[in-house]
Amino acid sequence: MTRVEELRKEIKVIQAHCSHEWAKDHEIAPVESLVSGTYIGHTAGPIMVGSSSLFIEKVNSSINLTCGKCSETFEGTISFTCPKCMVKLVEGLLTQRERYFGIDYIYYGVRLKSCPQCYFQVACDEWDQ
Repeated sequence: MTRVEELRKEIKVIQAHCSHEWAKDHEIAPVESLVSGTYIGHTAGPIMVGSSSLFIEKVNSSINLTCGKCSETFEGTISFTCPKCMVKLVEGLLTQRERYFGIDYIYYGVRLKSCPQCYFQVACDEWDQ
């Protein structure tokens, strides 16, 4: 085993036992859906933003974190992880896409997901056939 491989192995051990102190690599600014208090996660097709007739294809829902103690990184999205509490979201109802995104998209519905700690809620496209 080379010295580089040994060091990589040591880093993995340190990271596995670290009590992480996560810091955001960039500010997470979720985009609100047409339903107040519900944010936009993964989308498969176009969506309407706000009360205007502006249609967009995608929103940035990425979460990138780095531990200040061990430098481990975490990459995820608000479709699966609460951007406030950093816990896994719990899946809820599958409902009508048009209510949250302002436009129907054939074969897709919206799956609501929420944080069990702070009740942050996100709407994500999901195949509905």
